[in-house]
Amino acid sequence: MKIEVLHPGLSTTIQDSGRINGLAYGVPKGGAMDMSLMHFANQLVGNPITNPVLEFTMQGGRYRFDHNSIIAITGRGNAKLNSEKIELNSRIFVNKGDVLNVNSGINGRYNYLSVQGRIEAEEFWGSFSTYEPAVKGGFKGRKLKKGDVLSINERIGNKSGFFSETLNSKKSVIRIVKAPEFHDFPEKDISFIVKKRFTVSLYSNRMGYHLDECTLEGTKTGNIISSGCIPGTIQVPSSGEPIVLMADSPTTGGYPRIGVIHPEDLGDFAQKLPGEMVKFMWFEV
Repeated sequence: MKIEVLHPGLSTTIQDSGRINGLAYGVPKGGAMDMSLMHFANQLVGNPITNPVLEFTMQGGRYRFDHNSIIAITGRGNAKLNSEKIELNSRIFVNKGDVLNVNSGINGRYNYLSVQGRIEAEEFWGSFSTYEPAVKGGFKGRKLKKGDVLSINERIGNKSGFFSETLNSKKSVIRIVKAPEFHDFPEKDISFIVKKRFTVSLYSNRMGYHLDECTLEGTKTGNIISSGCIPGTIQVPSSGEPIVLMADSPTTGGYPRIGVIHPEDLGDFAQKLPGEMVKFMWFEV
């Protein structure tokens, strides 16, 4: 089976659960920005949850199927099959020649498309996820373009149809836990970061989300010896404007780390649109 890209949307890539094999060598984890939604998409069509999917960013694009299949689109956007609106977060049957149109709408940044079977993609450090800076993984290491044709291996997948997850409501407050330099920050920063609301900057991408509106005082030096970082780490450079590291972020960094987004809330944070407000709360492990 094949899928033809009629319009690639704003930024559509192949993603999966990410890679851990290259972390010690400085290769980012990568993978889906909203891991729960990616897993849910695969569950809906009966695939292993780690199978690669299409990750749509805001505007999803248009895609034509050359064979009958079962698909699922997860997220909070909207989609049409030919001219008919279809339900997201459910199993959908498509016929040969059907055209899918996906849009993320105004309630979320990322949607996911799974297809029963497995999307064929380049493997890089044990993952099929696209890593654009290295031009590796996914489809030729890049975003999809008009005219690209994706192949689906229909034999790979359990086709059980079993799934247990559901799409939860958006979290109004994002939980954060203490990071290594937590105690180096003044008490007013520790209080300020959960009292105020930050705005997701336009300068935000798969590597990191910059937060605007509120500025922290930061540590005395504003830097540290380069140390390990994971997605969700909240760094505070000397400017005082926090940066939240995301899926494609470097594995080390030199800015003090005040907190880390709780793993269960990272997907909700990733869905924040540019200009959207975000509120944090400290979570005691």
